[in-house]
Amino acid sequence: MLSFGEHINLVLKDKIKWDYYSDTYFNGISYRELFADCRYFIESLLSNGDKLTGLAREQFNRLSDNYRLEHTVSVYFLGIILYENVYRIRSNIDSYIKRVNEKLNSSKAYRRHEVLEYECDTPFSYFWFLICFYHDYGYSFEERNKIEAFEDLLSELGELNFTLPRIFREISVPKVVADNIGKYIAYRYKVHNKLDHGIVGGLLFWKERKKDYYERRKKYNRDEFIDNQRLWSNRILQCIHLPIAWTIAAHNIWFINNESDDYDAYCKYGLDELIIRKPKISLENHPFLFLLSIVDTIDPVKLLMQNNHHVFTVDDLNSIMFSFGENTIQYSMTYDNEIVHSRYKNNIKDIKSWVCCDSNYQSEIFSIGI
Repeated sequence: MLSFGEHINLVLKDKIKWDYYSDTYFNGISYRELFADCRYFIESLLSNGDKLTGLAREQFNRLSDNYRLEHTVSVYFLGIILYENVYRIRSNIDSYIKRVNEKLNSSKAYRRHEVLEYECDTPFSYFWFLICFYHDYGYSFEERNKIEAFEDLLSELGELNFTLPRIFREISVPKVVADNIGKYIAYRYKVHNKLDHGIVGGLLFWKERKKDYYERRKKYNRDEFIDNQRLWSNRILQCIHLPIAWTIAAHNIWFINNESDDYDAYCKYGLDELIIRKPKISLENHPFLFLLSIVDTIDPVKLLMQNNHHVFTVDDLNSIMFSFGENTIQYSMTYDNEIVHSRYKNNIKDIKSWVCCDSNYQSEIFSIGI
């Protein structure tokens, strides 16, 4: 086993694994520099891709007041580590990306593009940094007064439509989630008195990507163009950014069973399809949502930073040990039961009820079979 910190250092040594743009300015050579300023790391990577909007700066500034940015960076690197070390995760994600790239390259628009001298070959790192950096993007809306948050969201979106387009058959999330996203945000608003940060994040991500594309398009009056040495196209918007938005929006929509305390409320708000007897999120059909669901649930940094019995320091990354097999994840943490509490353990064991995997906790070792 290697520690979480050691695994992060191995990733940092190979820039192509974590920096899609290959030239992001970051002097850090270890996890210590990385966690010393998580906001700087996130904003640097987004800025390098022309994606650090004014709204993004505002949201990341709000998130810097709690553990969310450290959690975001932790989830980002944990996902890369799983992708690099668990063959079954990597092979299914690569198959999905291959289908996306084939769809892009088969477009007549791409074939006649005079300036595009190579085929579209979007790597894992592009999908993953956008999914991770935006997955908690809507948290400031969830934590505020619901009326104020609703008004601010409506102002940002410009319309009363709390769902996403379903242009292509492969939208990257279970159909029951896509069918119920509007009902779910209403349920959260009325029952929990808050907006759902995942849905808000997905909606804002999609709105920003559309706005960015169409504003740049005005200069060229064509669907695909090169701007600031980067390729922009409506096909990229629909084939890459829209599924990413769906993944972000779906990640906090909870499935329950017949015995849940929320059963009556789900029925009342028409969420019957989210009351399930078998898991709905599969690696084969929803690979990025699968990966995000796993790392967002197990993230040890979130556990330690939310903890009333522990003050997180970067040295904690040396106390979290990971090992991997072709289709397995195992990890352990050298903390007592007050810190690694029963709720966390139960959440890990319960993953298998909504994600297609095996999960267990035994002899102080957490195990997930893919």
